[in-house]
Amino acid sequence: MPDRVDAFVKSGPASALAMFEAEAEGLRELAAANAIRVPRVIDCGIDTDGAFIAIERLTFERAAAKTEAVDIDVTADTFQQTVLTTS
Repeated sequence: MPDRVDAFVKSGPASALAMFEAEAEGLRELAAANAIRVPRVIDCGIDTDGAFIAIERLTFERAAAKTEAVDIDVTADTFQQTVLTTS
């Protein structure tokens, strides 16, 4: 029996297949870069109801109470980075 996977499925008319295939290819390319967490493509195709793409459902933990953002101001001859801290 295959492992159970929590999935997110998008569906549309059969004419949407090319769009879903392009999305699947884009997700695979992003995943190959190994730079950010990208949902895994489970399946993409056409069934009796039309086209679909099934991707892994990602879950995220709640952000910590203290967060940090970076504000970057770039001009032709200067570079300034300011770290903003919120509580």
